[in-house]
Amino acid sequence: MQFLSESVPWLDNFIFAMAPLGIVTAVVSAIRVCGSPGLRAFIGRAQEGGGIAEAELCSSTSRDVCELYHNGAIVRVFGRPKILEIVHDPGETDFYTGLPKPTYGIYTFREYVENTVAGRQEWREGGKPSRTAITDPEIRGVHLVPAQDKTGGQDGFAPKPNLSFNIGIKKRPTYVYWLAAGLGFLAQMSVIVFGALVTHRWRWGKGDGPPPAWAFPMMTSGTILLSCGMFFCAFLVERSTKERIFHKTSRKPYPSARSSSEESSRPSPRTYVIQPGNQSIGDQTYDAFAFSDASSPLTDYVTSWKALPQAGDHLKAWLATGTTAIGFSLQFTGLRAMHSAVSVVLLAGILMMSIIGSALRTARLKKEQNLLDRRPDQVEGHELDWLAMQLGRGNSWSVKPQIKSSGSLLGSMNRRYDADTASQVEILEIHERFQNDFTLAISAFRYKQTTNPGELASRNAISIAENRWLRNNDGRQSNDLAVKLFYYRTRLAEMTGQSLRNVPTSSGEWDDRLVPLRQQVRQLKRAIESSTQALFNHANFRPGWSDVKSFAWSFDVDVSLSGAWADADLKRLHIFTRQTDLNSSRQSASWEVDQNSLEAALGLWVWSIVSNPLTESTDAMELKSSWASQVPVARIISFGVTLSDIGIAEREFRSWAEYLPGSMSTKRVKTAPRPANQGAHTIWMAEGFPSTLRPLTGSQADKYPAAELLRLCGWMSLELAQQQDDSTPALALTVSTKQSIPSLCAQDLYQGFLCQAATMLESIGGTTTLGPGSCDFYLTNDVVTKLVESVKDSGLGTQEDAYLMVIPALARQCRLPLINEVLPEIYKSANRERLAGQFTNAESILKQAWALSQGPQTRSLEPRNVHLYTIGQELAELYRNAYRTSLLGRNIQRIKRIELEDFGRAGIVWLEENKSQPWPVTELDQLIDRYTDFRRRWSAESPRSISTAAQVLETLARDDRAWCLFEISRTRDVALSDADGRPILSWAAQKGWREIVNASLEIGCEVNAEDNAGRTALSYAAQSGQDGIVRTLLENQAFPGARDAIGRTPLSYASEKEHIEVMKTLMDEPDVSVRAGDNSGRSPLHWAAAGGANSAIDLLLERRAAMNDKDSRGMTPVMTAWSEGQFSTADHLVERGARVEEV
Repeated sequence: MQFLSESVPWLDNFIFAMAPLGIVTAVVSAIRVCGSPGLRAFIGRAQEGGGIAEAELCSSTSRDVCELYHNGAIVRVFGRPKILEIVHDPGETDFYTGLPKPTYGIYTFREYVENTVAGRQEWREGGKPSRTAITDPEIRGVHLVPAQDKTGGQDGFAPKPNLSFNIGIKKRPTYVYWLAAGLGFLAQMSVIVFGALVTHRWRWGKGDGPPPAWAFPMMTSGTILLSCGMFFCAFLVERSTKERIFHKTSRKPYPSARSSSEESSRPSPRTYVIQPGNQSIGDQTYDAFAFSDASSPLTDYVTSWKALPQAGDHLKAWLATGTTAIGFSLQFTGLRAMHSAVSVVLLAGILMMSIIGSALRTARLKKEQNLLDRRPDQVEGHELDWLAMQLGRGNSWSVKPQIKSSGSLLGSMNRRYDADTASQVEILEIHERFQNDFTLAISAFRYKQTTNPGELASRNAISIAENRWLRNNDGRQSNDLAVKLFYYRTRLAEMTGQSLRNVPTSSGEWDDRLVPLRQQVRQLKRAIESSTQALFNHANFRPGWSDVKSFAWSFDVDVSLSGAWADADLKRLHIFTRQTDLNSSRQSASWEVDQNSLEAALGLWVWSIVSNPLTESTDAMELKSSWASQVPVARIISFGVTLSDIGIAEREFRSWAEYLPGSMSTKRVKTAPRPANQGAHTIWMAEGFPSTLRPLTGSQADKYPAAELLRLCGWMSLELAQQQDDSTPALALTVSTKQSIPSLCAQDLYQGFLCQAATMLESIGGTTTLGPGSCDFYLTNDVVTKLVESVKDSGLGTQEDAYLMVIPALARQCRLPLINEVLPEIYKSANRERLAGQFTNAESILKQAWALSQGPQTRSLEPRNVHLYTIGQELAELYRNAYRTSLLGRNIQRIKRIELEDFGRAGIVWLEENKSQPWPVTELDQLIDRYTDFRRRWSAESPRSISTAAQVLETLARDDRAWCLFEISRTRDVALSDADGRPILSWAAQKGWREIVNASLEIGCEVNAEDNAGRTALSYAAQSGQDGIVRTLLENQAFPGARDAIGRTPLSYASEKEHIEVMKTLMDEPDVSVRAGDNSGRSPLHWAAAGGANSAIDLLLERRAAMNDKDSRGMTPVMTAWSEGQFSTADHLVERGARVEEV
């Protein structure tokens, strides 16, 4: 039965029919394959499925029958296991041919012999003339149209590889089969000849009598019929399949296209077979298997598939069965009547042919030819990654971070046009500066304004531009090992991926059980696509970047031939993220990223970590395994040089993460001497005192159990602080995690993507709000929340993991929303706590804001100084109010008054200590000095006394701000005004003394109180340009349209003095009119013209101020400017459209 399943040419059938053994098996086999239901019922196989008979008897493979390697042998199994057979042409190095689906030199055998020039020249199909060779050097590697199937079979090729024929059995020379057939014929004829001699010449009879006359003819006819019947049975079994046999020619591919030296140096194509492990068929589990013909190239290739049933098969089965049965009966009867010596000769012939038949099949695949024989468990799930390494002859492949040093700035932004599609596609590029080098961070492709995306040529233009761009970037290093490995693995993912449809392949779809990391790949794909959509829908992009149709984000790779990581030049690779519909708008567009590319990057990286020699061990059976997954893992949030750096980074992270990780810790890491160690592939060990993490070396691997080591991830978003020298360890803020290695690497790839994508943004956009958190408060932003939800919903990580990825990535590119966006809410929250008597809570909120204002992102921006000043002022006011409450508070026990005074004193002392923090601010220093003076005066005042409003007015009159602060903190009486009727609030607003304004309002000063001239505090604040105080007064119900005794409004005063920010604040109020005139009919535009305030004029005109309105004297604004001597302003008004004929 095994001989039948391995028979292809008719010569095998002939050998099988000579002096045959297993007659019943042959008959039963023919019936099982071609017999009618009646015949199959006769042998008890009426309900047998065709797949079982095919698996046991035929040479074919089909969708239900396959051949697998199992413990040293090729076995035929019934089911749908997965196995991949490829041909790799290492001489094909042009990966950027512009084809829709580049092959990178990796094909199925069918694709190779039917679709490529090299395959058509290298292989010739048996029984057919050699196909025309295409040797034009201009079309080397061109993919031809697949040859049409003329065999009538299923696509003319077996759906699964025939391992037995191609690698399982060693082929004998043809003459050996002819010799075996000749010996078989002689053995069969010798029985007949010997029977003739015994019967007619030697007259040997059975017992004492001569042999019957009918015995020899019956034996002879039976033998002939039996041989014919056996041949017919074997032929029916063999005919139930169809085969195509290819023979390798002696010609090299492309002989006319290369010189003889090039021919000899060009590596020959190789055939590889890879079988994933952990496949269960029935009660058997199959380990991983890999084969390569590198040491002994294949000379023949056979593909066999099940033929469709033919009319007359049942009749032929009856004929073969009947012939064999009759022949056997006649032979048996004849032999019974003849001398026993004839039976002995027949037995000798049968034994001889059995030995010859088995000898033809004894040279089989050796167990040592399984390249994965010593690592079945280690490689399980990583077979494709291992194969890619074998194709490229690499040993390790690791994604490495581009760690930006502190203080590095974003580099240049380029804009150019693709050479092939210059009229349609524009290319945008951003380069980042790392130390003294500029590296490409991200590139994007968009249509020019005149391009119609709906046209087919326009849709193809993006693809053409992308391919040309790749050729100019990755293509320059196409011979580089990192590039080869990446594209080899991409191709293997395509050939076995679940997204592949309508493409003939011998592998089928490998599910998550065979390639477990595909689950993480899909999660990563969903996270990237969802995050891209969130950014393009809600974030603020750089000019020109919001309408890109695709962009290529990059990552760096380090490879090794020996397994030891070295400080070599990193190779930068790119992955495209594209719009699925190029006609869609920015808001409605959906995005996709190539899953095969993600699988290539993730798979090679994870396999390099798992196969790291440092984590390999060998058991008693000499089988390799890996303990890489047993090493504890921590994710780095930030690097720093001092504990202060780490503290600032931790507070910044905690201000965004509502759900805080509970295992944050600071570790000392020795990173500077070996940049190659910066990555998830490195294992760290703790040594010395204080404990410092250093990379684990080979000599130390056996000294530490896995639980005492550490793997660090999260390098993609780090900003490494400048170290004084190589001996200075860095401090790392880390969080322990229990994620698997594939999940960690996938999260790092996402973090790298987000770092690159953030360079396209002008700002993160969205709305930033304040919420109560496990700390004093936490910040929320629409876009940040959507990014976190993208990660969480994709399954790539928990909400905690999402924050650990998103926040450091955005912080690295300074794209986190600034603290100033929520400062008003922070102040309100702190004020609510203070009014409720919770001074400590209020202080905690403000101190958190103080810390955030000094974070890495905020301190690089100019407005930070203003924000730090206002936070400092809020803190100082909190401490001053604690002093005031301790003196003037009602129903407060004495012990509480003492606590409040101590609280205020300690707080102001803390501010004094922070005066000398880095980046000192002069205004802040002055502010702290005032409150320091306040603290000293309060301490010197004994016993405590209460001040009056007159004393406060006196300090205002002599312009003593510090003393005024002291006096107003001790008074409840604010009703008194000076001789001009101006209250304390009016004077404080004009002077810009914000703390005095707040104190006045808090103790009951009327916000709309008027002086003798009818002016309010808002009027004076607007005239002096105090925008912050204007906002404070408006928040406290100040009337923005209030008119004084001469009819002027706050807007007219601000316009005259050209206080633009005050004007904007006032004009945003609904009660303010830009055309409101005073008692003399002058509008704000008149007063701006009189004051020579050109910027104020432009702003008023933007808000629809009337250019040619006249006052009570008939003067227009341009006439007012002339009359006041503001000639340049008059010219400006004329340029803006003022009528001059009336001047």
